[in-house]
Amino acid sequence: MKKSLILAHRGASAYAPENTIIAFKKAIEMGADGFELDIHLSKDGSLIVIHDESVNRTTNGSGFIKDLTLDEIKKLDASSWYNPKFSKEKVPTLDEVLHLIKDTQLLINIEIKHGPFFYKSIEQKIVNCVVKYDMQDRVIVSSFDHYTLTKIKKIDPSVKTGALFISRTNAPWKYIKKIGADALHPHFISVTSELVKNCHENNIKIHTYTVNEPEHIKYLAKLGVDSIITNFPDRAKEIVDSLNK
Repeated sequence: MKKSLILAHRGASAYAPENTIIAFKKAIEMGADGFELDIHLSKDGSLIVIHDESVNRTTNGSGFIKDLTLDEIKKLDASSWYNPKFSKEKVPTLDEVLHLIKDTQLLINIEIKHGPFFYKSIEQKIVNCVVKYDMQDRVIVSSFDHYTLTKIKKIDPSVKTGALFISRTNAPWKYIKKIGADALHPHFISVTSELVKNCHENNIKIHTYTVNEPEHIKYLAKLGVDSIITNFPDRAKEIVDSLNK
């Protein structure tokens, strides 16, 4: 049985404030194969690692990322909302995260957060950052906005892309091939043995999100999905390792 990889969702977000360096370091400590993060573009064109289009929920500030400069964003506390013991974490940039793992073999899933705002040139900036660290073989760029995935491929065909879906769709492996993507990123409830079989027969990988319950992790690992994106990388790793002894 092929062993499913474990990708920590926004870092080890069950144990540390999401999308922060400490959450990514925690995922590394827990033995994750890599992690998933989210990208927005700041007012001055910096690639900001944060899930929401605003800083309201996960920092002590307010406002949309697109209206704030990197300097303004770096002044915010990105962790005490999660737990007062985390009080010095800042919102990281993509460059900072790639620098963190450049000398490892860790994989990274970069999700472009398009909508409600659409960021001009975000695709080129991401490709430039990935190429800077020579990490094309360790990165996959995903998005619910499949137009942006096509742009990534036009800029650099060597950068892998994955199409995110939240609900079931008809023969998604055919659609993935049509748009030139490399992987399907489905919500875990839509993953079936037929889906895995057809995707793999068409050389399409399946990276499924966000899988936290042990029974779901075990089920998907047995199906042979390529990676499991989870808030609990330690839990998922233990389950997957037990199935491959």
